[in-house]
Amino acid sequence: MKKECAIVQDLLALYEDDCLQEESRKMVEDHIAECQECRWVYEACEKMQDIQVQAQTESDLQIQKSASQIMKKIKRRTTLKAVIGIVLIVAVIIGGHVFCNHITDSEWGYSEMLYGIASDDVEVAQLYQLAGGDIYCVLKSSKSIGIQSMTGLQDPSELSDQNEEQTLEYRMRGRTFWETVSVPEIKQSTIIFPVRLEGISEETKQEYTCYAKQVAFYGKTMSDKKVIWNEGQDIAKAPDEIEYRAIRAYLENGNVEKAYAECESLGWDSAKIIAEIGKQTSQDGIYEDAGVPILVNEE
Repeated sequence: MKKECAIVQDLLALYEDDCLQEESRKMVEDHIAECQECRWVYEACEKMQDIQVQAQTESDLQIQKSASQIMKKIKRRTTLKAVIGIVLIVAVIIGGHVFCNHITDSEWGYSEMLYGIASDDVEVAQLYQLAGGDIYCVLKSSKSIGIQSMTGLQDPSELSDQNEEQTLEYRMRGRTFWETVSVPEIKQSTIIFPVRLEGISEETKQEYTCYAKQVAFYGKTMSDKKVIWNEGQDIAKAPDEIEYRAIRAYLENGNVEKAYAECESLGWDSAKIIAEIGKQTSQDGIYEDAGVPILVNEE
């Protein structure tokens, strides 16, 4: 190999990297143009560099692809964990609500456990039997009352035990923090509980008669129970003032038939009494079932 060829071939790497001064660069180019051997070496070097660049590019693409796949897997796992977490939270909330409904035997769930009024916080302030047989009851609570719920007498064929003697259940829930604005503060509730119901069963098409054997207040759980009235219990007869309020409550709830019957049981002039009460109040109530307890207006 000529001395000049050796020098040029040593400079080829610097030539490719554009690191030569102008005079040295020109010398290399002039030599390659004339020397076939050095031109072959130069072309071989170019091809090798292209191969290296291509290999590096493919390697970079493979790394990017692998990284992208890893990120996708991480995202999928993160999304799956988030979904599982949400499902578990919803399941706990629903399960807790169902559990609370089960132990309280009500539909209030968590709010019953948190805001339910215990039987020890409630006292029977007044208890009378109306002339028609219904029970007039005034309950006082040491806590503000939010929502009230009651069960009424039902067609025995609609019950699992088909029992004609039934227990009427009453509950109170205290005001929640969001009800303190919308619900007025009251600590007393007046209810008229029916003790007898007659009708024709929609299921059997037969006549039926059912009775209330007990009226009970339930607190946060079914074991937290206070008996308000038992069948056969000796209680005071309602004075005229209470009877008048009861008749008014019947009319306000749309039960004109029961209002007339109560007047007749008292020996009062039903037409006169009902007309008199009708002038004082609007009869906007919707009468649906004589077996449902009535909340008496406290005004």
